[in-house]
Amino acid sequence: MPLSDEALARYRETRRRRDATARVRQEEARRTARREARAAAALLHADFEAERVVLFGSVARNERLSPHSDLDLAVTGLSGLDYYRAVARVQSVSETRSVDLIRLESCRPSLRETIQETGIEL
Repeated sequence: MPLSDEALARYRETRRRRDATARVRQEEARRTARREARAAAALLHADFEAERVVLFGSVARNERLSPHSDLDLAVTGLSGLDYYRAVARVQSVSETRSVDLIRLESCRPSLRETIQETGIEL
């Protein structure tokens, strides 16, 4: 049985509102993730004297974030022991996302190239 014009109009309006709400939530998630990335970078620079911190991955590419999306950060200038301490400390910048911290000096060349091409220096 086909929908009446009135029922179809209600459906379209409901769908439009849901889509608008989803867009607002997604933009808020992106803003929060970037704020958390900047906080992690500030911590790495101040407490560990990191030379560079680069945001990469879905947050940097402005992709759709899911509740399971993490923050991907690359760092340079940390010694081995400081790196492991930093990994533990940066987890505190977000209550909802994990933070993946990699050493740019020791990652795969293909990943390093991608980070250098698409990453955002923090």
